[in-house]
Amino acid sequence: MKQAFSSRLNDLKKQIEHFLLDPASARPLAILRIGVALVLIIQAFLLRNDLAVFFSHGGLVQGSLAAHLSEPNTPRLGWLTDRLAIYGISEMTVIFFVTRIYFFSLLLLLVGFWTRGAAVLAWFLQWTLENTGYSSTRHPNLNGVSWRKARK
Repeated sequence: MKQAFSSRLNDLKKQIEHFLLDPASARPLAILRIGVALVLIIQAFLLRNDLAVFFSHGGLVQGSLAAHLSEPNTPRLGWLTDRLAIYGISEMTVIFFVTRIYFFSLLLLLVGFWTRGAAVLAWFLQWTLENTGYSSTRHPNLNGVSWRKARK
């Protein structure tokens, strides 16, 4: 009885060590990386003709309302366009280049080149683009943000 318990305890210890310490395959993570990149590339492709509608100051949800609906202290394209406007760079030029950099970072993720840097860049630009076109690119209920602000 004692020997059976000891044997099972050693088996459990070996299984835990195997689970925690043995090298794992990178294949599942690569499949996830490729899948996420493909979905986001398809989304970017579908939005390509409506960049001004979703992300410009005069789009579906106009500048001051979009800023009010978005979370405070989160990055938005408006911050970049305001800083580059003094150099004569238009809002559409900024939107064009930011979305192209975003698309390029997704392509890097897809092919597996410079994946960590591409993932961080794609994440940050996705966050920025979602904050810029907050209520127009998300669910119609604004993910509950309007309800939270209405309750305050």
